[in-house]
Amino acid sequence: QHYEETGCRLPPGNETVETLLSASKFDGLSDKEDFLSMATSLSQNPTQGYLQAEITYRRSVLLRSEAHISESDLVIQEFLNRQSVDLSQGSHLLGLLHISQANNHIYHFDFSRAREQLRKWHPSGNELSEGELRVLCDQICCNGRILRGEGRFDEAKVCFEGCLRTPGLPSSKRRLIMSQLADVYCELHYATGQIAYLNTAREMVQPEIDSVRACCPHSMALRRLLLSLSEIEIRLGHHDNVKHLIDEVLNIYNMLPEPDINDK
Repeated sequence: QHYEETGCRLPPGNETVETLLSASKFDGLSDKEDFLSMATSLSQNPTQGYLQAEITYRRSVLLRSEAHISESDLVIQEFLNRQSVDLSQGSHLLGLLHISQANNHIYHFDFSRAREQLRKWHPSGNELSEGELRVLCDQICCNGRILRGEGRFDEAKVCFEGCLRTPGLPSSKRRLIMSQLADVYCELHYATGQIAYLNTAREMVQPEIDSVRACCPHSMALRRLLLSLSEIEIRLGHHDNVKHLIDEVLNIYNMLPEPDINDK
């Protein structure tokens, strides 16, 4: 804001680009576009391959959020086709790019191509870096989405449960994985009739909702968890509870200034 008001140029350098990338994780879609555009203009040095890779990854996620799936895939492919890019400082970013491509294929229900993308990245060794551990969790979670899309709910359940055991998992990501796992439990109840799946899902989701209501009342995690709990309560026949939950989640959605593709 200071540089915009004074008309000065942002100082070039890795620190500025990294700051812009951090900022691009927050705020609305238009702000993310501005931050990533600035980061792109300040990161043209081929020796900064890891920064260019992260910019490409975040651009692909943003484009997918805006429902531009083909463009998301294109920016990744253009980056991967550049032979001169050096990712020695952040090879785990290659994994994030393949996961982003896999998510693009999932949106087209092309689960076989999505799985092919996931197989293109492996950790460098047994001793995982923090970045590799994060990517491995994302990879397993994405595989869970593929399995769920294919109707293989028992296998999807194993994936999501494994993700939740990842050390140091950020609370926001943990809650989103919980909502996906709860949805799988609902599918398993539908397939088997076992009420235990619904009870397990409710016991997992309800405390998280109580917690996130207090700290992040308009977060993505809350609205995803509320949708999951609504489905659970419908299947349990608690229709009065469902009405209050749906009213709550609709109020949250109505306040979103820039809903992404998932919210829409």
